[in-house]
Amino acid sequence: MACGITLAQHYAAEMLRLKAEGIESAQAAAQAVAAVERLGKELEAVAVCQRQLAAAELAVQSAEADLSNARSRLTELRRNHVERLFAANVSLRVRLGSMSYAAGAAEKLRGILKLPVDRQWSSVWADGDGNAQPSGILWDATRNDDACPVADRLLSMKHALESGSKTVLATNLHGKLLSRLNELPAEAFDELAGWFPDDEVLLDYRPTSDRPFQSMARASAGQRAAAMLSFLLADGDDPLVLDQPEDDLDNALVTALVVSQLRHNKSRRQVIVVTHNANIVVNGDADLIVCMQFASGQIADPLCGGLQETEVRQRICDVMEGGRAAFQQRYRRILKDLDRMSDGQR
Repeated sequence: MACGITLAQHYAAEMLRLKAEGIESAQAAAQAVAAVERLGKELEAVAVCQRQLAAAELAVQSAEADLSNARSRLTELRRNHVERLFAANVSLRVRLGSMSYAAGAAEKLRGILKLPVDRQWSSVWADGDGNAQPSGILWDATRNDDACPVADRLLSMKHALESGSKTVLATNLHGKLLSRLNELPAEAFDELAGWFPDDEVLLDYRPTSDRPFQSMARASAGQRAAAMLSFLLADGDDPLVLDQPEDDLDNALVTALVVSQLRHNKSRRQVIVVTHNANIVVNGDADLIVCMQFASGQIADPLCGGLQETEVRQRICDVMEGGRAAFQQRYRRILKDLDRMSDGQR
């Protein structure tokens, strides 16, 4: 009997609980049980989606890391290539700033983010006026004077832009810019994830091997021309046409850079040079010389041949040295007198 009373009491309490939850009949109870089962299945589906989402996020993170590593590897391959090319070049040094060409990347980034050129754009990139330092999130991400690698800062910048953060790296974004970013479609951020700035090419030059290297920005026009020509001649095996490479160069630079590299290049590629400089023709050891004259709007009386041919040598002397008398006079007044003075000093 005690057990029966206990069961009755339990049944009554359970009915009161069900009634309080709005279940007043067996049919309602069956519906509630079905609802519980349905909700359980839905919750399990949500859990599956959550696990899939977590796996997808991990896959995205792994893909981002692989892409960033591949881009960094590309810079390293370029550096190795440049170092190999210029290892023996005592006048020109080429350095690569990893993904740090912010000025060249600015327009591409603006296109991805679909931003107009106005005040809000300055928080993304401002190249500075006069001596002012560049600024903006692109500058924060690409400058190479930070302990944090550029690749890591670029990844942080991309995540912050996609999440709508008010502060990206060291820059606070304008409210109008944030609104524009929030309106971007997901495809824009997909494009952003695969975008990287180009490597910045930094050229240093020194006129002689006993002088320190200096930035090409501080070199003279002739030194810059010599360095660019040296860079051009350093690599490749495709045919090359040079039109008066001696322009802006003094003869010392022509002999030190152009002539020596032309001699090296001719063993691996065809080089055609249009020039008025005798050093390039003679000291460059031209295989075939075409002497041309311009008359009545036409090239007249072309003479072709090698340096071993007397007529070709005479034409070189006449056109490039001002004739035999002028050539001998320069020799007498410069080299012969120098030799005489040197002998007198000894």
